[in-house]
Amino acid sequence: MANFMDRNPAFKVLIDRSTVNVVEIAAAFRTLLNVFVDLNARMPSAHAWKDRKLQHCLSCAKEIEAVVDLLGLRDSRDLWVIAFAAGLHDFGRLKQVVEPREGQKPVEHGRDGAELIREQLHFVRGHESELWQVILAAIEQHSMVKNPTVEDLRVLYPLLDEVAIAALAALIGIVRDIDRVSGFKDAIRYTREK
Repeated sequence: MANFMDRNPAFKVLIDRSTVNVVEIAAAFRTLLNVFVDLNARMPSAHAWKDRKLQHCLSCAKEIEAVVDLLGLRDSRDLWVIAFAAGLHDFGRLKQVVEPREGQKPVEHGRDGAELIREQLHFVRGHESELWQVILAAIEQHSMVKNPTVEDLRVLYPLLDEVAIAALAALIGIVRDIDRVSGFKDAIRYTREK
């Protein structure tokens, strides 16, 4: 049976042609995690997502580590790219609570999170690189009701080439899958606590 990396060679090509290194990805993750923690602290204490969304995202990042072999991740940069997207995918949920906009829709939390992350990435070398664009687009698209097709992604991200589009489609899929798996585990824990 083929694993994620075998089924999605464009993902590896995208990572290999990027100059963004694992130290930069990890540093960006830590910095953004601090922003996430700050947003969580600013949430009303009685809100249902207080602490839970932060814990959910951290468990999504950890879930990647648990399935490294299943995914076929062979180097730390592969792991960090997926863990970054999975670990920060619900950033926008907290922003929607702390800084609500009129007319916002819950499904737009992916876009809200990607915008917030994009604002914070200015300190990272190569923050406008193709790899960062794909990571942010995956966060942006993970919350759509329907998984976008490759054709949809070509229209939405016309500056990305075919390799980046294929890698983006793969990354969106894995973030959505990890979100569901972790969400299911979170629901089981929550049910047991009650």
